[in-house]
Amino acid sequence: MLPFKKKIVTDETMRPVAVWIDYQDWKQIEKILEAHQLQQ
Repeated sequence: MLPFKKKIVTDETMRPVAVWIDYQDWKQIEKILEAHQLQQ
C-alpha cells in the first residue's frame, strides 16, 4: 500500500464523516484506479 497522508474528520460525537488527503495524493490514486479499470 502506498503511504498517503490523511486526516480523518469527525463530527461532534467523534464519528468519522470524511477523510482529507493532499490533492497530489488524490491524483495518484485516480491514476491507479483508472489503470485498474482498464485492465478489467
